Amino acid sequence: MTPGTTRGQNLGDRRRAHYLLARLDSERGRFDAALAHLLFVSSASGEAETPLRVLADLLIGEAHMKVGNFSEAEKRLRRAIDRGDALMAPSTTSAGAAATLETNCGDAVKDEWPLGLVLAWAHRTLADSHARRGGDFHLAEKEVELALGLARELRDLEEFRRADMIEGACAATTGRIRLRENEIRKAIDALQEAVEKRADSEMYLDLALAHERAAREAPDRRSRDAERDRAFEACESVMKIEAEGPFREAAIRLERRLEVLGGPDGTPRPLHDGERPHGKRRLDPTAHDAEEGAGTEAPSSGQS
Repeated sequence: MTPGTTRGQNLGDRRRAHYLLARLDSERGRFDAALAHLLFVSSASGEAETPLRVLADLLIGEAHMKVGNFSEAEKRLRRAIDRGDALMAPSTTSAGAAATLETNCGDAVKDEWPLGLVLAWAHRTLADSHARRGGDFHLAEKEVELALGLARELRDLEEFRRADMIEGACAATTGRIRLRENEIRKAIDALQEAVEKRADSEMYLDLALAHERAAREAPDRRSRDAERDRAFEACESVMKIEAEGPFREAAIRLERRLEVLGGPDGTPRPLHDGERPHGKRRLDPTAHDAEEGAGTEAPSSGQS
């Protein structure tokens, strides 16, 4: 124990240190490392710190989803939702006062995570887990609606930026569901809405993949080339956001596929240097909040 501190203060400092390390690891895509820190935060939080446990469950669930542990992710996310909902009931505190959407779940680690944001992000991430693994799309759509309902309530509280972030993420999840269902045009519409709400490299990559699918299914060369150009534009937006990382690498691989994309008859049509698309309408991530960051993980401080 540090001299001059109590056992509780020492534990609180350690817990905050683990929380900050987890957020740093998550931002760098090291979700396995983040999990170890987040599990400490969760285990070091007692019943009196249930709001922090709700936040920890959300972040643990998201980290599990990122590494493909979908079953564990969905269990943790459901626990976050159940605990968060229970906090809203008057009987959950000794004083009888219920938590509200504005209750800060990150107070114990000196971060800002309103309960409304935590619950909305948990519903949306639960939906995204089903979308990514090809799970229950009907359930996923219900979770998206619950997240959007919370986004509207946050907007009523003048939390406009957070509401936009949730709505953009929900649109991306809807786009992934539509891609899974092979509803390509609906997927493109949803993903276009997503990137207009929030500049995000993974959303742009999904949009590029949707346009690639549309190009491969195009009925004629002109339609195919138009979809291919849009896919290139989305790939270039990924690379404007990410100087390095998995989404940039995936965008580069996708561009290589696009360069030899054939028509309905399967005949490749290489894209020569002089044909590189320089479309009049460009998807420009710099028009959005650059500090939102890449990827669709939860915001680094609850404020983005």
